[in-house]
Amino acid sequence: MGCGGIVEIQKGRYAGTEGHKPEYESIGAFGGLLLQDDLDAIIEMNEMCNRAGLDTISAGAAIAFAIECFEKGILFLVDQRFPLARRMVKDSKDKIARKVKRYVAGNYYAQLIHCGGCCVFGAESSTYPLVEYYNAVTGWDLSPDDYLNAGKRILCLRRAFNAREGIRPGDAELPPRAIGRPPMTQGPLQNMTVDLEYLEKVFLETVGWDPVTGAPTPETMREVGLEPFT
Repeated sequence: MGCGGIVEIQKGRYAGTEGHKPEYESIGAFGGLLLQDDLDAIIEMNEMCNRAGLDTISAGAAIAFAIECFEKGILFLVDQRFPLARRMVKDSKDKIARKVKRYVAGNYYAQLIHCGGCCVFGAESSTYPLVEYYNAVTGWDLSPDDYLNAGKRILCLRRAFNAREGIRPGDAELPPRAIGRPPMTQGPLQNMTVDLEYLEKVFLETVGWDPVTGAPTPETMREVGLEPFT
């Protein structure tokens, strides 16, 4: 006789989730393999994979591998490689601001990847020696922070172009459903709404852009060496 069942999470972060009872292999993959003892989270992850058509055992193994790669420095956060990014994140006044500033630092890094014609997948998923490569090719001897500032300069120049063409911060609004307006009445995102105004405020303050026009402020343009374009 097959042993199956339907389970429902009654309370907590994942309240409202209903789905198939995880098999022992799935519990092992999302539990012991990840050093996780939160059964509700295991049920939630199991159901997410089922609905996406993903094999739960392979998914758990892939996540465990990613965790170990991160612990060994093979995968990394931008602020682990660039002192400037580390200072940005450290100066955050709250958890949300810290995430926004890490996102901003990641944007600066992305500009470096694209302007050099580098592979996005390699540069964003490994210890890609981007600084060493650029110094070797150009003959420069720039520091990681020099390059991250170059990424900021590129992003500011692109934003200045958009502002000149009349594109404002509010022109690319997310649909209400995507930010929880109105919030969902059940499931892991129950009663949650994204404070998009605050996220945008922290982002614009971090990059030094005008909150109305979206253009880099004159101070920011001077800081990154683009004063002639103000």
